[in-house]
Amino acid sequence: MTTISLTADDFSVACHLAAERTIESLRQNRTDTLYDKTWDHAYHIHLLGSCGEIALAKFLWTYPQWTVCEFSGMRSDLSLGPFNVEVRHRSRHDWDLKVVEKDPDERVYVLTTGLPPDITVVGWLYGYEAKLPEYLKDYGEHGKPAYFIPQDRLRPIEELRK
Repeated sequence: MTTISLTADDFSVACHLAAERTIESLRQNRTDTLYDKTWDHAYHIHLLGSCGEIALAKFLWTYPQWTVCEFSGMRSDLSLGPFNVEVRHRSRHDWDLKVVEKDPDERVYVLTTGLPPDITVVGWLYGYEAKLPEYLKDYGEHGKPAYFIPQDRLRPIEELRK
């Protein structure tokens, strides 16, 4: 677990990505499957996700090609050699990694937490490791159960640097 401090320039990139992702969703008349969003809420969710992606990239010393219009099952957030990585950001440091049934099993799911400027890169699992019956919960979030993996069950984030 490592905390990354985003710079003003990092935050500028995150804001730009969030705006482009929100606008593209609106153009395509798409709504996020996890949230019934107003435009400002959609932007906020995309902003936090972008901050998580940038924090992971900084931790891994990589400069990815940031994407817009990549939805579920398409290209991953980051490609690291053999790993196709999806970043799952949660605003609270005590929340679990969330994976849904339709998420590809072979991808790596990384948990990042917190609010900018300080984002914590927590840990990771493969999708197939996350989809265990013991992690399946229904917290009443829009009637869709998901897998919530406790942080102490995640692989150390340092393993992705190797």
